[in-house]
Amino acid sequence: MPKINTADQQKLNALIRDLSQNKITDSHEEMEARFSIVHDSFHKKLHEISTDLSPSELRMCSYLRLNLSTKDISNLINRSSSTVDNARSSIRKKLGLAKDENLTAFLMQF
Repeated sequence: MPKINTADQQKLNALIRDLSQNKITDSHEEMEARFSIVHDSFHKKLHEISTDLSPSELRMCSYLRLNLSTKDISNLINRSSSTVDNARSSIRKKLGLAKDENLTAFLMQF
C-alpha cells in the first residue's frame, strides 16, 4: 500500500470530518422529523411565545422536551456541556423564564 503524503492526509482528514458532520446533520433532521410527527404542535406553541428562537434553539427545546440531560444533548450534538448550558440560558431568556424556573418542566407542558 503506498504511503500518503502529509498534504493528502490532511485533505483526507478534512473529508472524513465533513462526512461525519453530514451524518450528524442527517441524524438531527431525522430526529426532528420524527419528533414533529409525535409532537406536531410543539414548535408552533413555542413560536407563539417567542419568535426569536433560532432553529438550533428549537432543536434544543425538542431534546429537552424528550427529557434528555445536558450530557446526553452535548454528546448528541457534539458540543460541550457548557455550550448546552449557555443555549439553555439563552432559551430561558427568550421564553421569559426566570433563572430559577425549570426549563425542561416548562417545555413538558406543551
